[in-house]
Amino acid sequence: MDGPAVSDSTQIKIDRSLSGDFGGSRRVINVGSWGRTSSVSLSRDGSGRILFEVVPDQCLAQVGDAGRPIDNDHEGAGACDETASSGNSFEISRRDSFPKYSSSKQRDSWKYIFDENSVFDDQVGERDVGIASPLPTDSILGAGDSSLSSSVLPLSHASSMKEKEQKLNVHLDYLSYLIHMAVFAILGVMTRYGLQQLFGPGNLGVTNANNALYPDLLSNVVGSFLMGWFGVVFKEDLRHFSEQLTVGVTTGYMGSLTTFSGWNQSMVVLSANGHWASAILGMVFGMWVVDRSVDVGVWSARCLRTFMIHKLHRDPEIGRIVPENWRIDRPNRHGLAMLLMFLILCCLYLVSGFLGRKRLDELSVSAELWLGCLVAAPGVWSRWYLARLNGRGVGKQGYLQWLPIGTLLANFVGACTIAGVATIANAVNTSRCDIVIGAVKLGFMGCLSTVSTFAVEVYAMRQSGREGRALAYVATTFVSSFALGTLIYSVPVWAKHYD
Repeated sequence: MDGPAVSDSTQIKIDRSLSGDFGGSRRVINVGSWGRTSSVSLSRDGSGRILFEVVPDQCLAQVGDAGRPIDNDHEGAGACDETASSGNSFEISRRDSFPKYSSSKQRDSWKYIFDENSVFDDQVGERDVGIASPLPTDSILGAGDSSLSSSVLPLSHASSMKEKEQKLNVHLDYLSYLIHMAVFAILGVMTRYGLQQLFGPGNLGVTNANNALYPDLLSNVVGSFLMGWFGVVFKEDLRHFSEQLTVGVTTGYMGSLTTFSGWNQSMVVLSANGHWASAILGMVFGMWVVDRSVDVGVWSARCLRTFMIHKLHRDPEIGRIVPENWRIDRPNRHGLAMLLMFLILCCLYLVSGFLGRKRLDELSVSAELWLGCLVAAPGVWSRWYLARLNGRGVGKQGYLQWLPIGTLLANFVGACTIAGVATIANAVNTSRCDIVIGAVKLGFMGCLSTVSTFAVEVYAMRQSGREGRALAYVATTFVSSFALGTLIYSVPVWAKHYD
């Protein structure tokens, strides 16, 4: 049988054998869509409806970060900004009456909710079909709680909300994003440094640079857990309050709280010292624990969000927690928020510059923190810019759209660069050089690379039935980064016999 046509050239066929009881489980098939492969998921929600989801590869690749202002109108924006981050949705009541989009990519981002019988009818009749954003709720979290699904609102309501929000002009709006990310990146660096010191050998002694429990393990775990909260479950609530704040918290804070380059370098140093087993264990165990951290974060956030919706007496179909009058949706509010964040950024820079200079003159190791804060912003800005490559694929044909190339490149470049500066530190071997390079590693490279975004991208692939691709993405990231890191750092160590 043929299901409803999702484009002029593509139809999705559903076998009748899938019409049995799903028992709350999810069945995934793959179909071609506009020349690309999409993830199609069938499952039953809490109300007994069959959920039928089409999740395009480019949207999965942009779950963690799309690298541009939300709802930006420039080239390349559209499909997954509108669907991966927003709760805007459309409701139609006649088959094939799909909403018109300005971009062909936008047509990909649909989720169809049918009555149970309509999915398996030979011909879909005049039934209500809801079209909603497949991300970041059901396609990532899985079905099971209709109160947590993306809302299915009338088209007029979604449009009126869109029209009601007013923003600054394009340049000021972009500047506001950069300021938010800079502030939260510095806060992320401070948190990461604090966790290193708290759980390091000098205090609790949980982590150590000489074994698989590398110094950044706890910050990567905490950041990945929080990404499950604010990067998946509460992302739409946060965005409903402020789009700039959403990017600041997810890309800025959690992306900078976690670091892939520091993790990879710790494993490279272990292997350079002959501890290959510990290095391999550190990569395998480290990936397992951050992956589980996202799972636990999503599960706990879903429980909390369900409780909050019922406690606040919110309509589960709309499901927004943030009151409408709290939204930063007018130019004066946007301007005030940007001014406030700019003042905070200036204060952070003044304090970091003063203390960094003072501690460096004293040759204190704590100078790494303050100098690292000064170079955190360029790192997160670079990662955000590279994230524009996520979902674009390779070449004119857009091959490998499922691969988050921007995140992969940010982690790879960060890992190789940190290996290079570590080699320079070994060669120079002075206290001042060690402090300065340590600050660059902590601030710039730590914010350039990320584990939280990487982990949630892997999580999204798993939840959409792409376990093989998730494994390929993880393997590509680790093998390429570790191999080049070994070549850049370990070979000189072995040749020059650096300590």
